[in-house]
Amino acid sequence: MVDRTQPVLARDLLAISAFALLLPAVASGARVDPSLSESDYPDFSGDLNILSRTLRQMADRYQPGGLPEFLLGGDLDYQSHRASLEVPLEMRVKLLDAILEADPDIVRVTPSYEPWLFPEWNASDELRGYMDRIVELTRGAGKGLMIADGAAEYYWENRLDWESFSDAFVSRVTDLATRYEPEYYVVVKEPAWYNGLSWSEPGGMLLSSPTVSDWLELTDRACSAVKRASQGTVTMVAVIPGDASGGDHFPESREYFIAAHGIESVDVVGVDVYSVADLLRVEGMLDSLTGEGKPHWILETWEGHPDTQDEGWRVWSHADWLALVSRYAQNLAFEGVVTFYNRCLCYAGSERPGSFQEWDEWLENRTPAFEVLEVIAELTSEVSEGWLLPTLAFSAVSLLFLKSRFARDNYHDREP
Repeated sequence: MVDRTQPVLARDLLAISAFALLLPAVASGARVDPSLSESDYPDFSGDLNILSRTLRQMADRYQPGGLPEFLLGGDLDYQSHRASLEVPLEMRVKLLDAILEADPDIVRVTPSYEPWLFPEWNASDELRGYMDRIVELTRGAGKGLMIADGAAEYYWENRLDWESFSDAFVSRVTDLATRYEPEYYVVVKEPAWYNGLSWSEPGGMLLSSPTVSDWLELTDRACSAVKRASQGTVTMVAVIPGDASGGDHFPESREYFIAAHGIESVDVVGVDVYSVADLLRVEGMLDSLTGEGKPHWILETWEGHPDTQDEGWRVWSHADWLALVSRYAQNLAFEGVVTFYNRCLCYAGSERPGSFQEWDEWLENRTPAFEVLEVIAELTSEVSEGWLLPTLAFSAVSLLFLKSRFARDNYHDREP
C-alpha cells in the first residue's frame, strides 16, 4: 500500500530521530492511572424509559475488555449545514466552549460551502471569518481539527448532474484542505446523504443516482486531492450502515464500506450510527471483512435525531446511548468516536429558543449527556497520555511525527 522505494528525506530522518530520542521519556511519563478499570466507564441512568432499559441490557453484549483506547471527538453542530449560515458567531463559540469543557481530543466542523462558492455574496467574508475563528479557537485549545464535507445548501435546490457534482466535490475539498490543513478530513460524509438518503432514486443534490462504482471513483479522486493539498491530513469516509445480510436497508452502503478498504488514498473507513439497529448492522459489516483492512471510526453518533424527539425522557436516553457507545467502540476496536448533536450537551435538541437571550441562557446548562461525555473524555485521555497515538498531534513532538512520511506510513500500516 505504501511505496517504500521513495528516498527518505532529511526532514523525515529528523522527525524519526527526534521521536526515537524522546520516546523513552514519553513512555516513562505515561500516566495511566492504575486505579482505573472497566468499572470506571460512565454509569447508565436508572431511568425506566424503554430505550434506556434496552441500552443497559445491551451493555452485557459489549464488554469493553479494558479502558477505552480510541480518540474522542465532538461535532460543532452550530457550524454544520444551514446552522453555519444562520447561527451567530457568539452562539457557535458558546457551544464550542461546552464541547471543549467536556475535553475531547478533536473538534469536528461540517461547514456549508456557500461562503467560498459565492465570494461576491455580501455575507461571505463574515461567514468565512466565522470558520476561521472556530478553527483558531479549536487549535488554541490544543485540539485536533476535523473537517467533514457538508457540500453547499445551494445544491439541495439546484441539483447537479454527476459530472458537475463530482468536479464541484473535488474542487471544494481541495479548497478547504488547502485553507485549513485539518488533522482529519471526512471527505465523503455518507454517499447516500448527498442523494437524499437514497441509493436508488435521484434526489438530494443529484439529478441521477450514481452507482457504487461511481462513488468509489469519486472517493479516490477527492481523497487524493486532499492529500495533495494537505499531506499530513488523515482522509476518512463514512457510510450509513447497510444490512450485512444484503437486505433492503442500504445494501449499497455495505458494498461501498467493504470496497473503500481497497482505496489507497483513504486512511480511515467509518460509520455513522444513530440507533440500536445501526449498531447491529455495523457488527455484521465488520464481520464480513476479510484480510487486512483499515482503521475504523464512528464518525457520527447520537441517540436518534433530536429534531424529531419531544419526549422528556430523551435527556436520559441520550446519556445512556453515549455510555453504551463507549463500550461498543472499545469492544469492536474502533480507533475514534465522534459525537454529533452536541447542542444536546446543553439542552434537549427538540427545544427551540424564543430569543437570543433564552438561547444564551440554555447554553449555560449541562445535561446528563455532557456528564457522560466528560467521563469518557477523562478515560480516553488517561490512555492517550500513556501511548503516543499516531494521529494525535497536539504536542510539538507528535505534530512533527504526524507530518513526516514515517508517521503516514506507520498509520497506513496499522492493523484495524
